[in-house]
Amino acid sequence: MNKKEKFMRLVKENVRKLYDNCFTVNKEEDYVDSVYGKYYFDSFQIKYYSDEISSLFSQVLDIEIGVTYDNLYITKDYIKWGNKSDALKLCLLGLANGDIEYIIPKELWDTLSDGKPYVRLVKQNQKKLTKLK
Repeated sequence: MNKKEKFMRLVKENVRKLYDNCFTVNKEEDYVDSVYGKYYFDSFQIKYYSDEISSLFSQVLDIEIGVTYDNLYITKDYIKWGNKSDALKLCLLGLANGDIEYIIPKELWDTLSDGKPYVRLVKQNQKKLTKLK
């Protein structure tokens, strides 16, 4: 029996709720590296909300080709659903869940004109939930 995929509308309240449920201050947990440092997530919670997190990225403008992480707050319908802080939360959730990836390695971020890394959607057949770091 297939688990039914859970759709979640891309609005700031949903992103903030997921982030609050998955984020942890426990340094023993897995983390995601970002331009602002390390963010720790509860692996069990990320797996529990995996379908909801994935469904959010189906609504992000240009995620298939790549966008800067702070432009994730615009939907495919050109609606601004949150702010740059919300976009960072969505980015971190997506990285933790394996939905998105950085296009270029962290070592090269300083070479970018704006210093902001680009992320893109991971193809479904390549997506995997792995230990973050």
